[in-house]
Amino acid sequence: MDRKIVVLLCGPTLQGKDGAYGDGVGGYTRNMSVYLKYFKSDRFVIVPCFLTIRNNKLPFLLQFPIRLTKDIFLFLFKLIKKGPSLVHILGQYRSATPREFLIVFLARIFNKKVIYEIKAGSFIHFYNSANAINKYMTRYILKKSKLVLSEGEIYLDFVNTLAKRKKSYFFPNFVPGEQVPAFAALKLDSDKLTVLFVGYCYEGKGVFELIRGLNLAASKGHKIELTLIGKEANDFKNWLDNFSLNENLAINRLGVKPHEIVLEKMNSHDIYFYPSKHSGEGHNNSINEAMMSYMVIVTTRIGFLPLVLGDSAYFLDDISDTSIADIIYHISINKKEALDKALNAKLRLMANYTTDTQVPKLESYYNLAITN
Repeated sequence: MDRKIVVLLCGPTLQGKDGAYGDGVGGYTRNMSVYLKYFKSDRFVIVPCFLTIRNNKLPFLLQFPIRLTKDIFLFLFKLIKKGPSLVHILGQYRSATPREFLIVFLARIFNKKVIYEIKAGSFIHFYNSANAINKYMTRYILKKSKLVLSEGEIYLDFVNTLAKRKKSYFFPNFVPGEQVPAFAALKLDSDKLTVLFVGYCYEGKGVFELIRGLNLAASKGHKIELTLIGKEANDFKNWLDNFSLNENLAINRLGVKPHEIVLEKMNSHDIYFYPSKHSGEGHNNSINEAMMSYMVIVTTRIGFLPLVLGDSAYFLDDISDTSIADIIYHISINKKEALDKALNAKLRLMANYTTDTQVPKLESYYNLAITN
């Protein structure tokens, strides 16, 4: 049997966090875990090159040089020991740009082909606001990569123009097909609405407005139970500790929980609220998992979510107490419409955003990079 072609996948170290939600690590770790576990091929094998993540134990001024040195030496070690033909980078750009520039530079010296995959939702903003050095390094990465993949379809024209490329490729975020439940608990089947939020609870995720909006809806007679999963920023924690809740609103504050608990709660709750205003939002894992769990989704139009969800969700045009209370009222009197959206979301996910559809595409991209 022929030896498989080695792909060196460069992304964040897992450190036991691939199953933990809402601790501020972000989606890169989850993506790394899914790629390593679920990519199966007769021709290719993925080998990880785990790059460092922020370490609170290191002094701030030493973070960059220590992490950069460690990552580059590890990359060179893996390059020599594993002998990959292809290097696949989960692109974090922003402060990671110098590291990614050096990885691409060294890969080219060793005559290795590179796939650069743009993750998250702030690439255009980052480039437009970057200094001249970061802009140069970004263009170098894009031009020297054999293939460029993007989590956001809206980036493709920008990337092609910037790097004078003929074509880049859309490659969305996805979930393991085996985790998509065949059946889900009944939704919207009682006079109490159960609402779920998953993520780091801080101002950028719209959680202050979410609490106030649900409290306003509760004051108008709606019975609501909200579950929060995720680490709480100190200002949010202190604020919520002292917030006066209406008697019709109950809040469960679960903190950081493993992946299986998140999926369990999604299955048992009616509505997934994601009122994010975080500038780096892209196509996050929790939206995919809410889709597969037959949840009614309410979100902002942040990042790539309008394209991901289409007409299968409710979108908040502004993040305010009133708009959140209004959507609760709308759902409560239009349950069939809401459930139709939830079903469409699940069907949309199964057709587009699972390993069943995307892993074969990833293999085709590897084939394209190797043969061109």
